[in-house]
Amino acid sequence: MITKNYYKSIFKATSFFGLLEVLKIFLKIFTNWFASKLFGVQGVGLIGLIENTVQLLTSLTGLGIAFTGVREIASNYQKNEKQFQKAIKIVNYFSLFSGVVAAVISVVFSYYLSVLTFDNANKYWWFIILAIYFICNNLVQSKTIFLEATQNLNKLIKINIALSFLNTTTTIF
Repeated sequence: MITKNYYKSIFKATSFFGLLEVLKIFLKIFTNWFASKLFGVQGVGLIGLIENTVQLLTSLTGLGIAFTGVREIASNYQKNEKQFQKAIKIVNYFSLFSGVVAAVISVVFSYYLSVLTFDNANKYWWFIILAIYFICNNLVQSKTIFLEATQNLNKLIKINIALSFLNTTTTIF
């Protein structure tokens, strides 16, 4: 009976996360459709270029905190309260630090990022604005790491849905 409930909960969580990914795909399609209607083919290309640059900076500055943070918090969850609180604090600080580093890189190298990405320096201010995104994204990431490590799936799914809609809205506007 225990294994049946265990498999049922795994199936339910997997189904919810699968639906969440389908929602993200539809929102991405909507974003690209909207950009193509508003800016033409160039709009879709601009969104792609900016997303690739954001992913590059996020990968360079994140250094795997999402994976190691979940592991460290989960390993101390319901075992050692002092170590659990310490792991949460370290993940929060490291997430904030990596967000600030990404923001500083984005601001300091905004001119060069614009030249490398768009072959001109006219859009350097886009990378300055993205600095806010990096800090906010990493702060939210530290909270989702905590929810994932403590297996609080309901809140994790709700946050991911809200973030998907927020990302679509901010990309469009």
